[in-house]
Parts: sequence; C-alpha cells; structure tokens
Amino acid sequence: MIALGAPLWGLRIEQSGWTLFVTAEDRRERLLARLREIVAALKLSEAQRRRVFDSVIIWDICGSSLKLAQLIQGNVVLTRLADDLGRAYRDDRPAVVTFDPLVSFGASEQAVNDNEQALITSARRIVRTLDCCVRFVHHTGQANARATTLDPYSGRGGSALADGSRMTTVLQAWNPDDESHRRPPPGCKPDPESSLMILARAKLSYAPPNLPELWIKRTGYAFESFVELKRSPEEAAADQADQLEH
Repeated sequence: MIALGAPLWGLRIEQSGWTLFVTAEDRRERLLARLREIVAALKLSEAQRRRVFDSVIIWDICGSSLKLAQLIQGNVVLTRLADDLGRAYRDDRPAVVTFDPLVSFGASEQAVNDNEQALITSARRIVRTLDCCVRFVHHTGQANARATTLDPYSGRGGSALADGSRMTTVLQAWNPDDESHRRPPPGCKPDPESSLMILARAKLSYAPPNLPELWIKRTGYAFESFVELKRSPEEAAADQADQLEH
C-alpha cells in the first residue's frame, strides 16, 4: 500500500515510496511468496503489480552476524550497520526501513534496556540520514500475549523500546473468550475460514490520544479492516453483566 500510495487499514498514506525489508528470520524466497499471494488477493493491475515488486526490496541476512548493536567488554555499542545503510541509500531514500525480528539485531538481552536504547539510537541515525520511517517488528511478551494487553509495554523485554519509540502498535489475535469483553465492530464477523486481530495504536507521539482500535480480518492472504465501535460506559457495564449472568 505504501508503494501504491493507496489507503491502508482505512488510513491515508502520507508519503508513498519504496520499502527496505531487512529480514533475519524468514528467507527472501518465503517473503516474496507471501508478497505474491497478497498481491494476487488485491487483484491489482499488471502495472500496479510491477510497482509493488519493484518497491519492496528484501535484504535477507538470515544466518549472518549483522547487527545494529553488539556487546564489547560488557558495554552495548552500535555497529556500523545503521550508518552504512544511510550512506548506501541517501541518493535513493526509502519511505520505510523495516527490521524483522528486533531480537536478531540487538546485542544481548542481559542488559535489556541498554540494548533496547542502542537499537532506538540506531534507528534515529537512519532517520536522520534518510528521513524515512524505521520500523522494528518485535515479539509480544508471553504474559502480555496471554493477558491480551494492548498498551505500549506489551512487547518482550524492557521499557526503553516503547519509551524511545515515537510510534508503538500492538497486534493481538482475538478470540470470543477474550476476558476484556472486546467485540468486533459491525461488519467484522468471525467465521471458520478467517481470523480476527486487533491492531492497537498504543503510542503515536504526533497524533491525538485514545485513537480507536483497528480490527483486521484475514482470510487466506486477503485482509479487511474495521474501526472499533466506541461504547458508552453503560453499554460496557451491560456487556460485563451479561457475561456474569451466562
């Protein structure tokens, strides 16, 4: 959607362009296969298809030792990777640089917050050079996943990552037994062939607070989005009373 400048999850793309996806987990072939299926589900024109495949560049470093930060004599220090990326692409700047997964690019989880702050600093160096968005794909903490929390500190590890980020979104799978009593908005109906996820915009430094949650319905490689329906306190209390009665 960023390559095409088309709306994503019902939101306008402010700056279209190409994406650099740095993967240390899934091989390039697998990601290209996923992208092919997503493009097919979107039913794009041939010109749009070419634009997408030309605009999503995948750098596969699976199995390599490339990192943004490393541990030297007990200290977390930055590597050259962030600055090398800045020099490599300053004449053809991407709109987005994505690192997946975050844990593969850090120094050590023994010094959790020092490590996370080093990763944030690396991202800021890339932003300063390329004036683009830098995204880290991070795992949800085990306890947070079980509790289906959607706050900025739902990620695995410490608090420095959420504190240093300008944007934090949390994606959680939804199930009908969710103890938070969240219910899909109108039009977003669960069915056996699909899965539902909640995308919470937990922290957006340059946006109004308390943005509604986005619901994403996935059927194969086709995705639909819906906006949370705000309920009054009285309606929420009534839902909880119904749950207790049942």
